[in-house]
Amino acid sequence: MAFSRPWAPFREMEEFRHTVDDMLEHLRGKIGYPLGSGSSALRPPIESFVEEGNLTVRVELPGIDPKDITVNVVGDMLTIRASRQEAHETKKRDFLHREFRYGSIERLITLPQSVKA
Repeated sequence: MAFSRPWAPFREMEEFRHTVDDMLEHLRGKIGYPLGSGSSALRPPIESFVEEGNLTVRVELPGIDPKDITVNVVGDMLTIRASRQEAHETKKRDFLHREFRYGSIERLITLPQSVKA
């Protein structure tokens, strides 16, 4: 049996971390309250596809200014980082609902071997 890519232990740990994050996101949706809210990394949904030989990666980042988004490629890893900061106002508010999430956002995507950085 041949593997399509060489074993990379740090990549494997990162993929495992994302799997656990996905499970916690699912659990949070079932329970109805934020787990690890605040400074924990948020994981926006993505989709990626190849069309006419070009790789396209789309990330859902509503409410984030595009100038606050950083995209880097190192080796076969695409990293997307951003943050959404809570506006601090002097006016005191008594929230009835508070579901907006603030903090750092990061997604790491392993690129196919055929992609040239």
